[in-house]
Amino acid sequence: MDAASEAGGKAADAVERSTDNPWFERGARAGYVANGILHGMLGVLAFQLALGEKASADQTGALEKISQQPFGAVLLWAGFAACLLLGLWHLVSAVFDKGGLRTLKRNKPTTKSGLKRWKPILKNLGLGVTFLAVSGLFVLFAAGSSPDSSENTSRFSAQLMSTPGGTFLLLLLGAVILAAGLFFAYRGILHKFEDELALPSGRTARRAVRILGMVGYIAKGVALGLLGLLFIVATLQHDPEESTGLDGALKSLGDHPYGPPLLAVIGVGLLCYGGYLVLRSRYDRMD
Repeated sequence: MDAASEAGGKAADAVERSTDNPWFERGARAGYVANGILHGMLGVLAFQLALGEKASADQTGALEKISQQPFGAVLLWAGFAACLLLGLWHLVSAVFDKGGLRTLKRNKPTTKSGLKRWKPILKNLGLGVTFLAVSGLFVLFAAGSSPDSSENTSRFSAQLMSTPGGTFLLLLLGAVILAAGLFFAYRGILHKFEDELALPSGRTARRAVRILGMVGYIAKGVALGLLGLLFIVATLQHDPEESTGLDGALKSLGDHPYGPPLLAVIGVGLLCYGGYLVLRSRYDRMD
């Protein structure tokens, strides 16, 4: 038992030392660039919808668009590797950072301080899982698969509605997504995203980060809010075919009289968010 514990401790120390490797950090930072390209492409697709063109304005549509570009396969494999490293970075940070799970285990906090110390751990765990999921989408398209997220979302909603308690779970999911959208908008309006950055000293660069971040976070919040509302409305109407993910949410917005201008604004906002993520790869504190 002692030998196993010692071996586990050595393995954990090796993982912890790997976070000090500058190449690991650089690869993880590249994950923000890949995510920025993905959101920028989402913005382009939303703008195409505003112009009345046919487009699939969701992550799978954006990845399909990336795959059609020159060296698209290279971009997809690079995006997979970068998002994978960023996801692993956050998971490792959740365990080994100051105040991470390993430190928390060694120094048991009081109940009051414990709640505060769990916040960065849960944040890193959530971001880690999110970026690993994005890396999974990149690798699917890089390998030649092209899943239809709208169809999969509708199928998932239908299956969940047919199970006991499924309607409640879908309403809860819609409420969580809506709350996430409000949180993004809140961070954009109050510039809370700056807490994660080591802002550049140059006035022009600092202004660019702030403007892109503010507009981008608000636009992402609006898009997520629409998605959450779509889930809630589709569930209340007991119509899973209406639950078609982000693509369906944006297309339903386009059906309203002022929909196209709003879609154009969201498209520009998502482009700004993509630009912000590219800059974040340079200025994120990574702590």
